[in-house]
Amino acid sequence: MTPATVVVPPLADVTLVTQAEGHRVLDPGRRFAARLLAADATATGPHDSGELVVRLRAGLAGLADPAGPLGRLRAAAVLVAAAVHQADAAVEITLDDLELRDGTTEDSAAALRASLGAAPYDPEVDEAVAEAESAGGDVWLVLDRDQQLPAALAMAARLTTPPLVTGRFARAYWPVLSGLPPLRQARLAEPPAPLRYRVTGLPPADGPGPYWRERAGDPVPPGPWAGRAGLARTVADPDALIASGCTTVVLGICAADHEVVGRGGGRVPMERLRAAVDRLRAAGVTVLAELWLGAPGIGAGRARTAVATLTAADGPVDRLVGLRPFDWPVHWTGLHWAGTPVEVTPAAGDLARHHRFDAEGTLPPAGVQALIAEIGPTLASTGTLIPARVAAAYLAEDPRAAGAPGIALAPDTVLVAGPAPEWYAVDLRQGRVIRLDPRVATRLRTTRHPVPEADALPGVSPASRTRILDTLVGNGLLVRT
Repeated sequence: MTPATVVVPPLADVTLVTQAEGHRVLDPGRRFAARLLAADATATGPHDSGELVVRLRAGLAGLADPAGPLGRLRAAAVLVAAAVHQADAAVEITLDDLELRDGTTEDSAAALRASLGAAPYDPEVDEAVAEAESAGGDVWLVLDRDQQLPAALAMAARLTTPPLVTGRFARAYWPVLSGLPPLRQARLAEPPAPLRYRVTGLPPADGPGPYWRERAGDPVPPGPWAGRAGLARTVADPDALIASGCTTVVLGICAADHEVVGRGGGRVPMERLRAAVDRLRAAGVTVLAELWLGAPGIGAGRARTAVATLTAADGPVDRLVGLRPFDWPVHWTGLHWAGTPVEVTPAAGDLARHHRFDAEGTLPPAGVQALIAEIGPTLASTGTLIPARVAAAYLAEDPRAAGAPGIALAPDTVLVAGPAPEWYAVDLRQGRVIRLDPRVATRLRTTRHPVPEADALPGVSPASRTRILDTLVGNGLLVRT
């Protein structure tokens, strides 16, 4: 029997390797990411802006000397956003997301239009199609996310024989997807072998990591695994989580004060969560939290309290890693959430993933964005938030700060030359780009490793040196250790 070729269209998680035992797997998305991460700082067009060049160089500098795995991911996030600049592209891409320039992926017509346009990953898509066809046998497209849809449609259109299609998104929306021209002859089916997703990190890394569980309702992977689990089940039976081989668990939380409210509306007393986490920690399991903002009936005050609780030294989780705008998935059928009545308005798109909702005491979308803008920068500057929603980011940690006294670049800050004679400091954690006085930048001798203050600005008088260094420390670009 000829092995099948399983193809993972671009915009899946590039830090995961898909496994289908006994079958060939092609991942043009990881190949695309590998090409971007090997970008040349001079590979910019004549119309690229100065800031775009600066961000590209900053990402490359961060990749060349990262402060640990999270530092590499932060640099990659900045680099990808700069490197995929393409004026005629139908899509905008970041390390973990895709947006259409015309419409959204919740509209099948817009997704189809995007699939017919140019995309930065076209070379890898063409290469994967050619490899799949030359191998013979069935070709499977794994469509797990809406972000993959433009690439999946483009691949289906270029294949000379109809593909078989599988994946979470494909199963949920097949009645609509099967009506699109590239997929009219395709067939929805179970994959040729169970698909497993292993965390390996950014390409070309391909080492053995734990399996990844993307959603709390997904099957538990075999062997050591990391990923999401429901709050209520975790608290009710932490030993089951331990016995299943979980090494890192990610909990979705909407409030954390006297009680903890989970993503799905489950409520547990805070003391019960602490007891469950103590049991998990004793077994070597890391407990992470994502805070969902704008849940029904939960206002800004409770959200701020949750941030303080989850980031406290004696907090109920090991780390708060993300801030997420709350949404109402289309498959939710109830009209109450955590005891709060909810009014749901069906979304209009034929591929809609979320309905609009309203409930008394709920932050409106603009209020959610304002709250993220208020609390996000501080959390980002301290390294609390992960730089992208990719599996490897949840498993990485920042290294401990060096203990040597002196002065150093702030964590994940790099100095780069812009168009001559300009110099910039780029904060990879917050995405800040700050122009520096070239006279200071060309003298500055700090790196992420501390140096004595007397050596940080050679050739500058002690009084001027202190004044300049104080200003850079105050701007968050340098730190004293």
